[in-house]
Amino acid sequence: MPAVSFPADLDSLGQANAFLADALPAEFRSLGPQVELALEELWVNIAGHAYAPDRPGRIELEAGPAGGGFRLILRDWGRPFDPFTQAPRPDLEAELPDRPIGGLGVHLVKTLARSCRYRRLGDCNQVELVFAAGKTSEG
Repeated sequence: MPAVSFPADLDSLGQANAFLADALPAEFRSLGPQVELALEELWVNIAGHAYAPDRPGRIELEAGPAGGGFRLILRDWGRPFDPFTQAPRPDLEAELPDRPIGGLGVHLVKTLARSCRYRRLGDCNQVELVFAAGKTSEG
């Protein structure tokens, strides 16, 4: 899987989605909406929070089949952050007006993907998601 690099901003999300669409093999096309939604949730968080405002950053993507599923890897060189342990857990029982902001996107990603993994590799944050038709990390 070759990696492709994009500026870490919201304007690049369309290009990232186009890359993802090209990388999605026919047997995983039904997963397209879930993979795209997970990518968008993580992309927005990286673009908005990983880098200092005066320091342009980048996001690197890899995508392709792996181990019977479809794997998506995002890398950034911003602040260390594990979204799966450091993002606030959403209170899914509270009424909408009473819910604090944050954590719902990561919860959604964890629900959509069969597996989610974060690693800090030197100065790089790496998030790896694996998707499989009919299977999620909570199912």
